[in-house]
Amino acid sequence: SHGLCRWLHTLLKMVSILAAANAARKPSALCGPLSSRKGQRRKRSPVCSANYQNVSSPVEVCDSNESGHNQVNSLRRGGAAPVTTAESFDRRAALTSVAAVLLASQAQPAWAEGAPKVFVAGATGSTGSLVVEELVGQGYDVLAGIRSLQKAKETLGSISGDAKPVFVAADVVESSVEELAQAMSGAEAVICATGFSPKPFSKVDTAHLVDNVGTCKLVDAAKMAGVKKFCLVSSLLTNGEAMGQSKNPNFVVLNLFGGVLTEKHEAELYLRDSGLDYTIVRPGGLTNDPLEGYNIIVSGEDTLFGLDGDPGREITRANVARVCVAAISDPKASNRVVEIVSSPNAPSLPASEWFA
Repeated sequence: SHGLCRWLHTLLKMVSILAAANAARKPSALCGPLSSRKGQRRKRSPVCSANYQNVSSPVEVCDSNESGHNQVNSLRRGGAAPVTTAESFDRRAALTSVAAVLLASQAQPAWAEGAPKVFVAGATGSTGSLVVEELVGQGYDVLAGIRSLQKAKETLGSISGDAKPVFVAADVVESSVEELAQAMSGAEAVICATGFSPKPFSKVDTAHLVDNVGTCKLVDAAKMAGVKKFCLVSSLLTNGEAMGQSKNPNFVVLNLFGGVLTEKHEAELYLRDSGLDYTIVRPGGLTNDPLEGYNIIVSGEDTLFGLDGDPGREITRANVARVCVAAISDPKASNRVVEIVSSPNAPSLPASEWFA
C-alpha cells in the first residue's frame, strides 16, 4: 500500500505539471538564443564512484563521465538553433520536470527516505568499519573517511548494500580543518571512531595528536561544513581522575599510553562546548566477540569504571557501532554522555530504549 501511495503521488505531480505547462503561454525570461544564456549554464558534476584509482585530496574521488558531456557539447556545436517559442519551452520544461519526478520516485528506495548522509572518521579501523557497515545496512549514505585506499578496499570492499560507501581522504593529523570540512561536505551527521593505537616505538605525542587535537579539528570542520549531529566514540574512565579513580588499575594502565584517557577527555569537553548537537559514547573494553549472547547495558555519565562490581566491563565493537548509529537519529540521545558495556545476564533492550 505504501508503494501504491507513492506512485499515485507521483502521478498527481505529473498531471499538475503538464496542466500548468498547457495553461502557460507567456514568454519565458530564459527563452532566446543559447549564446544569450551561456553565462547561466551550470557546471556539470562528475559521476562519483567508490571504485577510484587513488586518494589525493580530501574530497570524493570520482570517475568523470566525460563521454556524455562531450556528446551534449557536440550536439550544441552541430545542431540547429533551439526553438524558443513560449509554448515549446513550457512543454519542454514540463517534460523535463515529469522525467525528474519519475527518476526521483524510482531512485530513492522507501527505506532510505529521510536518512541523512553520514561522515565516518576512522572508517577503516576495527570499530569504524563496523560503524560503516551498520550505516549502510540501515540505508544511510556514507562518506567513509580514510587514509589508505588499499586498507579501505580490504576492510570496506566486501560491505553489501544498495549503496556502497564513498571513500574520502581524511587524516585527522595531517589534514587541515578546511580539508576535513570539504571531506564531510553534504553530511548531516559525523561519527568519530578514530583512536590512537599504541605501537612499539610510536611517538609519545600520538595520543595527543589523534585523540585530542585530531578530534577537535573534526569538531571545527563539522561546524564549518554545517553538520547537525556529532557522535564521538570515547572510552570509560576519561573523567576517571575527577571521579576519584586515579588509582583504578584500568585507568592507570590505559593512561600509560600517552595519557590517552586525559586526551580523550579534553576532546569531549571541546565537543560539549562547541554548540553542536552531540552524543558521547564511552564503551568499556572493546572485543571482537559476536553479537549473540551479549546484551547492551547503557548507563549514565561517570557511572561505570570497569570494576568487578560493575554490571559489565567489556562490549563487542559491533554493539558500539549499533549504539552510535542509533544515537544520530534518536532525539533522546541529544547532548548526552552515555557509558556502555554488555553482559549475557542483562535484559535485552530495544534500540528505542537505549537513551531513555
